[in-house]
Amino acid sequence: NFCVASVLGSSCTTCTLRSCAPYAPINSSKYLCLERSLMTFRRVVSPGGVVFLLFFPITVEANGGAGLAAAIPAADAAVYESDDLLAKVFGDSYNQKSASLELDISLDGEKVGEAVTLVGRECKIHAHSLAKILENYLISEATKQIIKLADADGFISLKNLGLLKISAKFNRQLLLVELSAPIEKKKVRSLGKGRFYNVAQTPDIRQAMVSGSVDTRISEAYYHGRVTYQRRSLIFSPVLNIGGLVFEGEIARDYFSDFQKNKGFRREYSSAVYDWAEKDLFFRVGDIFSNFTKYQNVPRLFGAQIKKETPRHLEYRQAQVRQITLLRKSTIKVYCNGNLVKVKEGVAPGTYELDDISYSSGNNDVKIKIIDDAGREQDLEESFFLETSFVPQGKFDIDCSFGYPEVNDPKKGRYDKQNRIISIIAKYGLLNATEIEGGMEDGDHGVSCAAAIKNKNPCGNFELRYARSKHQINADTASGFKLAGNAYYLYYSTPSISLFEKSMFNAGFSFEQLDSFFHPYLSSSMAVNPDNFLSVRENAKGKSKIIGCFASFDNLFALNFSSRYRIRTDQKHRRSQSFFLNLSKSVWFGGAIFNSANFNASFERSKNFNGQINRSFCLGCTVYLKNDMRLSSGYVNNSNGNSAHVTMSKSPHGSDRISYDLSAFRNSRKDGFSLDSFYLHPMFKVEFNHAKYDDSSNSTRAAIETALFFADGNFAIARKTSSDGGFIMATPRKAMKDETIKFANSGVASDIFGNAVLPLSRNYVTTARLDLRDVPDTLNVEPNTLVAVGQYRRGALVEISAEGSYVAEGDLYNQNGNPLKLVSGCARHCSDRQAKPSPFFTDSAGKFIIMGLSPGKYKASVNVEGVRDFEFNVIETGQHTLKLGKVFCQNAEVES
Repeated sequence: NFCVASVLGSSCTTCTLRSCAPYAPINSSKYLCLERSLMTFRRVVSPGGVVFLLFFPITVEANGGAGLAAAIPAADAAVYESDDLLAKVFGDSYNQKSASLELDISLDGEKVGEAVTLVGRECKIHAHSLAKILENYLISEATKQIIKLADADGFISLKNLGLLKISAKFNRQLLLVELSAPIEKKKVRSLGKGRFYNVAQTPDIRQAMVSGSVDTRISEAYYHGRVTYQRRSLIFSPVLNIGGLVFEGEIARDYFSDFQKNKGFRREYSSAVYDWAEKDLFFRVGDIFSNFTKYQNVPRLFGAQIKKETPRHLEYRQAQVRQITLLRKSTIKVYCNGNLVKVKEGVAPGTYELDDISYSSGNNDVKIKIIDDAGREQDLEESFFLETSFVPQGKFDIDCSFGYPEVNDPKKGRYDKQNRIISIIAKYGLLNATEIEGGMEDGDHGVSCAAAIKNKNPCGNFELRYARSKHQINADTASGFKLAGNAYYLYYSTPSISLFEKSMFNAGFSFEQLDSFFHPYLSSSMAVNPDNFLSVRENAKGKSKIIGCFASFDNLFALNFSSRYRIRTDQKHRRSQSFFLNLSKSVWFGGAIFNSANFNASFERSKNFNGQINRSFCLGCTVYLKNDMRLSSGYVNNSNGNSAHVTMSKSPHGSDRISYDLSAFRNSRKDGFSLDSFYLHPMFKVEFNHAKYDDSSNSTRAAIETALFFADGNFAIARKTSSDGGFIMATPRKAMKDETIKFANSGVASDIFGNAVLPLSRNYVTTARLDLRDVPDTLNVEPNTLVAVGQYRRGALVEISAEGSYVAEGDLYNQNGNPLKLVSGCARHCSDRQAKPSPFFTDSAGKFIIMGLSPGKYKASVNVEGVRDFEFNVIETGQHTLKLGKVFCQNAEVES
């Protein structure tokens, strides 16, 4: 907080701030306080610590308008309206032909960025910078034409933008370039956060040709009690990608102190995968894991698989997109169930998508109000909603596999090669919020099939499933048998219904009937030994039914209520029942210590098939503190006795943190305490667990996990944070080599190699923003946001570079040895026309600083009549400051 007058070496009558040293006085007798006059300023910091502040007042006392205004032709009077502010900044420089400024750019009243602009007889703007700014607002054809119209110096005249039907004007009172484009040249934009991305929009991120990772986990555990033993585990999970062909697997070694023979390494799984990334399709050979649908759980196989998964770009997929076209600047208000959920003011003309309104359980009462700048109002009624995990409309997810099931039988071995299984499962997005799925599994022991339909509409969420299984083992022999059975499943839940103000109600029910023996071969419940499951003939007769219902009130007087009731009938028509009731209340505090608290109570009553009744009653309380700590306690009373616990936890945020849970407990069997803790570092994770009981037994476990990543010759060490297996490696280049790369709100930072690793999911967009708080002001880092869609376990690579890492400083003189005072100039890279120009200014002694330079040859133009350009070279060295000393500019007339 400082006063303009104190900077300019004068006095101010509106405040008493004196925090800045005097600069050069300007030819004006009155100044306005920063708090009373909107100012535009640019801070330039030299390596020596000298601070230059250049102020451009928006409202200034008129004093005759001298200087540059006198040199402006009458034809351009409409452009240069009002007093000439540049003359007030640079003094009475009648011979100055133009000024190089980094000005704000607005499009239809919306600020879109900043670009270097030449202000003088003809206003020009750097073409590549302008195209870069407008690429998110205008169609690609328009931005390409802007670059084509650039002159030899890489600038485009504001008048020439009219050839593209883009009106442009330099607003001298606001020092702003105002643009306006017709709607047909504008892109369809999002009124939300713009979360729809694809790989084509992120050219800075590329898939690595050779990449992979090696995840390593080591643990040591001790248990002391009636039986004392020690267990040591070592697990390696390597992944190697070569041009889309991925080899992956896992090997492990366990050591038990009481079983000396278990010392060797064993193969947990291995496979080779080829990824057709453009088609979201991949082919796998080796160990196969597939768990695609309810009632169609394919066992773990050793064989081949073809799988196609459609990427889901959002956790919440929109069922219907509403597009809005605005002809005037407008305010948009969005209401959901009568509540205002979003307001967007000053939205520029264009076409927009409303794509980020989140709904729960099918809320669909949406109203959109549009108010334009003329005061006209328009209401739009909509009934659309969001859904999670549905396949997008018109898309397929397909999974085909063939191989031998894993049984780990002492006689048959690891795989049952006497029984081959082929499985085909598919999901299809039928309508906006409807998905159908079906599958078939054929093996030597029988055939099973399943089908389902899921739908979410304004009336609620609906799901229907049917499956049939035929299973036979040695049917031609006396000991063999042949079975067939069906399964039915029905589920429905209502949308969230608004009952009172800020109170919602939700209810639903489910029904499931299945034959007791119904299971596809080797599903999860039969994976150990299917013969034992069918050996008891009683299990092969009769049916079981499960009927359940639930209801919940949300935020009813800040008291949440939920219940569940279930009835199950077995093959002997015996019934089991269970009822569950839960009440909870949250309280928020405003103190310096406590943040919030939650109280809950639950009651459960169940009756098993034998008629035995069990009751359980629970009480719990959790208090959240300001310092990331949490205190909780609970009490449970049931048929097994009473139990209670007290827990203190801490889970801080950030990249380097220690989290722990310290608990003391008491129950009918034993008392004791436990400590569960882990330390998260960007490069590794350390766990430590210890428990001690009153019977003198105790257990201790320590573990560490880290991973080595590599992508096209770049290496990084980081902890593995994604089960999907993909990653983005951010590598510093040039001036960023000595800087630490950090990502905001993710706890990811660069390692000893200088690289940082971000997890990359195959089915979701990975978005990360660079944390630039510790980056020096002299570095201009691009891009500041990374966006990528992952492919199957392939590494992606992005180079984080810094523009403007070099600074040139010197003293500027004319040919006669007189300092060029208070003038502006612009330095442009001779070989890179896309490089952003670097404007500079001189003080009252002719000193200047040019920032934003990269290695190469530069031409610097001084915006003064009769003064020619000068050149200098920036050589890539360890020093980021280039001392130019005294620079003499030749007169144009002498050289000509």
